[in-house]
Amino acid sequence: MNLEKNLRFRDRYRLQLRGEAFNTFNHPNFGTPNAMITNTATVGTITSISSTPAASARTIEFVAKFNF
Repeated sequence: MNLEKNLRFRDRYRLQLRGEAFNTFNHPNFGTPNAMITNTATVGTITSISSTPAASARTIEFVAKFNF
């Protein structure tokens, strides 16, 4: 999710204000299902949460960029 505002000053200067949110609704990102078919009781069960950085908890960033 992204909100952005662009402002101009004197035809030459620009200021960009931006707010970004990743995993906005804070949903869990589950790991892959168990694929070991030797134990039929646990086939297809998900026992972990993904640990990749893109699947982390809610993250919010604020940015100010000045162009001249």
